[in-house]
Amino acid sequence: MINCDPPIPPVNPPSFDHNDVFPQIGGAAYYGTCPDQTGSNGNISLDPLFVSTNTNTQYPYQLQLQSPAVDAGNNDAPDLSAEDLSGKPRIQNAKGLSLSIIDMGVYEYPGVPIPPPPADFTLKINPSSVRVVTGQQGTVSVTLTPTSSFQGSVALSCGTLPATVSCSFQPQQLDLSSGVAQTAQLSIGTHKVVPSGLITGGHTKGRRSTAVAWLSLLACLVSMLLFVPARRANRRLYQLWTILVTAIILSRLSACGITFNGFPESYSIAVYGKGLSSVPCRRFA
Repeated sequence: MINCDPPIPPVNPPSFDHNDVFPQIGGAAYYGTCPDQTGSNGNISLDPLFVSTNTNTQYPYQLQLQSPAVDAGNNDAPDLSAEDLSGKPRIQNAKGLSLSIIDMGVYEYPGVPIPPPPADFTLKINPSSVRVVTGQQGTVSVTLTPTSSFQGSVALSCGTLPATVSCSFQPQQLDLSSGVAQTAQLSIGTHKVVPSGLITGGHTKGRRSTAVAWLSLLACLVSMLLFVPARRANRRLYQLWTILVTAIILSRLSACGITFNGFPESYSIAVYGKGLSSVPCRRFA
């Protein structure tokens, strides 16, 4: 139920749009100065038929298919997300209506997803993958082709990147007003924080250095075993020898920039294009 306190003039009572106000303990749906808006602006007052109201579950208050709140929301509501609270896509047609309508609330009952809007342009990357050695850069081409009457420029950007990867575009914006395809160069770089990190592929030098480090460690262990008699004769001399060999190995690893977990890595990078004009903007991955 909704209870509105007396407003301070000249403030008017709020209006409601596509809500299900259902008092489970009986009585009126609206109290105070708010007029009952059931039956107007898509507002209803019916049992929402929740699957569960147990707040100890991961996703309480999901709707059953028979719920009057399914396929009963407002597709024009501001700031609609592409997914519901549980990660299912919105908007879906659960009851087979002639038009796909979003559900009321934070969950979307599974059905037939609404088809995506027509694209203003297509985005293509060539090649689709690139091998980048740490400390260097790889380059791919990003081509935008207008598919409708889109007029204006498109801003290019990369999705969320790992801390060791960077990207840049040249140019960062493409003008599609001429109606012909335009191309930008995407540069992908890796930082020396992870010496053997890659976008795809391997790092021969890194693997060789790691192999040398492991061989050096093995030689250290063998030498310590061979100096067991020396340990018995002079414990201090044995300890100094062990520290010296360990320091040499660690300095070798530090000089080469090698870490034992520094294996080649692969990343999937999303590229986005956002229209900069009065035409509704669309984003593509």
